[in-house]
Amino acid sequence: MENALLSGDLAAAREAFTRLIEDSPPLAELLSKNPFPRDNFRLRAFKKLGRCLTNGDLQGAKVAAEEYQ
Repeated sequence: MENALLSGDLAAAREAFTRLIEDSPPLAELLSKNPFPRDNFRLRAFKKLGRCLTNGDLQGAKVAAEEYQ
């Protein structure tokens, strides 16, 4: 996903994000159980990344990915 974001390939970044969620049921469960995480900044950044990718906001996705790391 990082390579796709860096190269500006929104479709590939979306696909990588989706694959990551599908391949990690615990992560998918965590995302669905905690819609508004306040105390977990990494989870907040990851959710922001997903929202940005869904909305087509490549720049926002790049920022969220940096926040996540």
